[in-house]
Amino acid sequence: MNTSLLVTISLFCWLFFLLFFNYDRCRYRNCLLLFISLCSTVPALCSLAGENATRVFYFCMILFCIALLIVPVFLIHNGILMMKREGRSLSNMLSLLLGLVIGFGEVSTFLFLLWVQNSGGQGGDETISEAEAMSRYMLDKGIPEYRIIKEDQSTTTMENLENCKKLIDGMEGRKYTTLVTSNYHVYRALRYCRKIGLECTGIGSHVAFYYWPSALIREFVAIHNEKKHFLLFIAGWILWIIMPMLYALHTI
Repeated sequence: MNTSLLVTISLFCWLFFLLFFNYDRCRYRNCLLLFISLCSTVPALCSLAGENATRVFYFCMILFCIALLIVPVFLIHNGILMMKREGRSLSNMLSLLLGLVIGFGEVSTFLFLLWVQNSGGQGGDETISEAEAMSRYMLDKGIPEYRIIKEDQSTTTMENLENCKKLIDGMEGRKYTTLVTSNYHVYRALRYCRKIGLECTGIGSHVAFYYWPSALIREFVAIHNEKKHFLLFIAGWILWIIMPMLYALHTI
């Protein structure tokens, strides 16, 4: 395929991704568009390399493999750190368990290839509800008690938002709503807000870095419980793997 065409396609994919990402960051399609953009970059780089196309392709694959090897090591280390600082619970062990599973899968695959080729309510571990904790914090910061409305009956994010929407809709006057939650949770929370018709702006609060992996794993699983997103995820990985491979077979 013509080099200029491949480069143009790649640039177009990145431009398309950036436009949609800038327009609305809380859409799943951004993930798929990012995958497509990354996939389009590999053949474009190979085409620009000319006679060194094969080397560039192998270099990209090596970087990808190195990234895959780093992931389980990072997850296992983070899982141990989570247990030390947050306690031993299933949610805090997610990154450790996922790291072990990925690591075992990668080692098994390597050995096989070597052989073949030669707001919310109160959680079970919480002494008070999240609503009560946040109310105490705001009171401590000087917010008058009459301005604080607690929603402490929900057990899920969706229930929390639906209950809050009922409270907001029951108030008089113009409403300007801002959703404040952990920074890793903003994306899913705003998606739910869109579903229930709650117009608001999202603000992410700071979360300790070591807490991120386990939290993001939970968010990932929650988002992909929806059939549409699961299918898009599979489609993204097929594009990520199949497109560069087909180009490699064509050029090598």
